[in-house]
Amino acid sequence: MTRPTAVGFLAGLVLVASCSGAPAQTTTTTSTEPAPIIGIFQPFDTTWAPADDFEQAAALARSALVSLGGSILVPVSLPPRTSKSAGRLVIYQTFPTNQVHVDVNITFTQDQREMALSLSSYPADVGYPTCAERLMGMGGWEVGEAAEVRSSPGCMSTNTVGLSFIEWDDGTRWYHVETYMDPRDVIPWLADWRLLP
Repeated sequence: MTRPTAVGFLAGLVLVASCSGAPAQTTTTTSTEPAPIIGIFQPFDTTWAPADDFEQAAALARSALVSLGGSILVPVSLPPRTSKSAGRLVIYQTFPTNQVHVDVNITFTQDQREMALSLSSYPADVGYPTCAERLMGMGGWEVGEAAEVRSSPGCMSTNTVGLSFIEWDDGTRWYHVETYMDPRDVIPWLADWRLLP
């Protein structure tokens, strides 16, 4: 089901800088002018099932991604012993900077357990911490580990409640994953995901 929202409709502005759990971007200025208020609104939201039906996801989301300028990875396979799965893709746009980021949320049942993974895609130059900074303890992670993700240098970390984070930059997009799955199982799975649009 697709729920497009008019881009000019600002009544639903949410004055937060991140909707995905990725670190919030900050803006510094030396001017006496106040910094612009950055709001995020949601011009596109769609769901599909099963989650590995790439063609269905592409048919639903490709035109919105092209028109708004975003891109995202979508699964073409699911982990072993998976049943009942669904995907959700949401495009966010900042105001007034018109920066676009995209979230994909995948849910599925594996061995009678509910599993989930959230992947966010941002322009690579948005200023979020690099993996080098994460591994030196400058990006809010207590402990991090280097990892290669989709042939790009990346990093991963698991916090005290078992929530894992995986990040990498492929030169054009910066990606942020959150999941309770083992990151060593997630990274090989991500290698099969395909880029939209």
